[in-house]
Amino acid sequence: MKSRLGEFVNKRVVDSVVPIYRVVNNKGIIEDCTKSYCDILGYTKKEIMGKSIVSHATKSEKKKIKKYFDKWNKEKTIQNVKTELEKKNRTIVKVFLTGINIIEKNRIIGRKDILRDMSEMLSLQKQARKYQYKSLYDQSQYMYRTVNSRGVILDCNESYAKKLGYQKEEVIGAHVLDHTSRGSIITMTNNMKNWRIDDVLGTTKISMKTKNGIEFPVVLTPKTIYDENGRLFGRQVVIRDQSLFDTKEKILTPQDIDKKKDEFISKIAHELRTPLGIIKLSTEALMKPKMLGELNKEQYDTMENISEYVLRLEVLVETILNNQRLELGKLKFKHEEIDIQQFIENLFKIFKLITNDRHIKLNIGRTRTHIKGDKTLIQLILENLIFNAIDFVEEEKGKIIIDAKSRGRFVLFSVTDNGIGIPKNKLKNIFTKFYQADYTQTRTHGGSGLGLSVCDDIVQGLGGKIWVQSQKEKNTTFFFTVPKQ
Repeated sequence: MKSRLGEFVNKRVVDSVVPIYRVVNNKGIIEDCTKSYCDILGYTKKEIMGKSIVSHATKSEKKKIKKYFDKWNKEKTIQNVKTELEKKNRTIVKVFLTGINIIEKNRIIGRKDILRDMSEMLSLQKQARKYQYKSLYDQSQYMYRTVNSRGVILDCNESYAKKLGYQKEEVIGAHVLDHTSRGSIITMTNNMKNWRIDDVLGTTKISMKTKNGIEFPVVLTPKTIYDENGRLFGRQVVIRDQSLFDTKEKILTPQDIDKKKDEFISKIAHELRTPLGIIKLSTEALMKPKMLGELNKEQYDTMENISEYVLRLEVLVETILNNQRLELGKLKFKHEEIDIQQFIENLFKIFKLITNDRHIKLNIGRTRTHIKGDKTLIQLILENLIFNAIDFVEEEKGKIIIDAKSRGRFVLFSVTDNGIGIPKNKLKNIFTKFYQADYTQTRTHGGSGLGLSVCDDIVQGLGGKIWVQSQKEKNTTFFFTVPKQ
């Protein structure tokens, strides 16, 4: 005879997501079960149907199972209980038991018991922990959970258990659907199904529920975990409580975000300054044969590479710190005598090692101009522009020209390259803070998005202006002017 309660179970979903289940009525009689339930106990379905759930418990667990069933009849809830079942061959299997109420016409007529093999769970949990960043996982303010490919929770952090109102031990072995609100069950089921079939991952909005039934909105951000053989093992999920975000977190404006970026990178820049100085001095010492001995070609080439990246970092750090000074109105401009030709030749010597290594042609113009200005800041502007040019030209074919010409009361500096050019729709934002016109994979180095913005501010502080001319796939020239006095 077909079980009435069996009609309330979506077997396709249960069989593909939950390992073992049985359906019991209000008297504790089994009215339906999956093949996996029969297999784990070693009985046929015919032998199981109509039996009491107590009959499958071990001798020591029979009273406990009866106690939990009586409790369920009163409170209508049973969540992740550890118990033992006795197989037909008298061996024991330890399981986690969770009961889901089956409702008909607003009346509970039975429950679906989900059982999970505890030994399998502990094995999977141990394996899952190999793929966790434990300190981040355990200490994060966000909720984390690790699930296997069937949606069974193998591990979670304290934030997850605390938010849902459980002890951590109660969470382990539960299914993700146990903590999903009724209105989000279909979304969560489809999400798990699509992920298992196509490894499709993406941010998902659902509602979860606490132990006492309170629902709250969350955003799930999953990451797939593969085992040593490259097979899909499970996924680690970061869960952000949107109710907390909506009520306690300030919605940041673009200006707020820029300010926070400034503060963050300024702190990093200060921390980098001292070790960079030590690396630079050490590198220079190693490259001088009379100080620490001769280097072979391979060693010397390596030291050249280190020198280049130290210079890049120095330019980045100084750009960041000058940006902070500009924001605070504390950037001071010096007025010192500068021989522009000698100044450009010194830059040429610094960058010639870098361009030679990439087989890029570097040339400089000729001028007899002298000015009074801030040599350090003008050099920082040119270093940013030259590194930009190096990043956007092709090795072997690249050409860069550094030039300076007298233009009335000003000196016009320029850096030209034959790189990929900048599209017209990008030009208007090129000097905007944190904007990067990196629209192609051709660029070989990332950027902070600060360089050109800070260059613009410094040039204005010096009393000049900066602009760019570019033809896509042909060339780009950055110009800036500085007063002679």
